[in-house]
Amino acid sequence: MNEFSISKLLTLVLSSHEIISTILSNGETNHAVTVIIASFKLNEQPKFLEIILDRRISSPEDASKLKVKFFSKTIYAIGYQGEKSIDFIKVFQNNEIKVLIDIRRYHPCKCREEVINILLNLSIY
Repeated sequence: MNEFSISKLLTLVLSSHEIISTILSNGETNHAVTVIIASFKLNEQPKFLEIILDRRISSPEDASKLKVKFFSKTIYAIGYQGEKSIDFIKVFQNNEIKVLIDIRRYHPCKCREEVINILLNLSIY
């Protein structure tokens, strides 16, 4: 191992939670995935590591996709008035949205029950 590689590994270990460093040292994950884990705040790293280990993720590509999917703080706002139920449902499917929060006070939609049942059947809550 050359000096540059040692320096990179040392930087990685120092920016990681103690648990992450231990797992890396034990060979339970690899350097590429550990770099992605280390991109989180120290207090978030153990949670992400647990998901990585549970899903047996070893490629940095899969770890990056997981990071985006599970730790995105994106909130979408969507209007429904005048849309067909199926078109509304497709928005959720096409964007892999799994949670819907209806914040309206008044729900005048005639097809509300139909839409709710379809969303629940698709595991959108």
